[in-house]
Amino acid sequence: MPFPTALVAAYLGRPGATAAAALYSATYCCIAIVYNALWRHASRDRRLLDSAASPAAIAEIDRSYRFGPPLYGLAFLLAFVNLTASLLTCLALAVFFSITGSRSRR
Repeated sequence: MPFPTALVAAYLGRPGATAAAALYSATYCCIAIVYNALWRHASRDRRLLDSAASPAAIAEIDRSYRFGPPLYGLAFLLAFVNLTASLLTCLALAVFFSITGSRSRR
């Protein structure tokens, strides 16, 4: 994510900020879609999961990953309407995934 992040930092408050924020959120949206596909493949019938993985942890990861693509898609659309709302949505998702990720490792 260094390149889209650097673009946002370089263009924030300047012409081109909308395009930078759109690219930033679109990149996260694509990553979330690929992450979901990878997780679905790995967790289907527990084929690539550790046999000790608890069903509750698997279900929690399933639930939390569902939020990524639609909300990053929303952040992408918001980039064209309200730049601040778009970037705050991305920040909120980063916080959300850091919290849910640390809970699922317990």
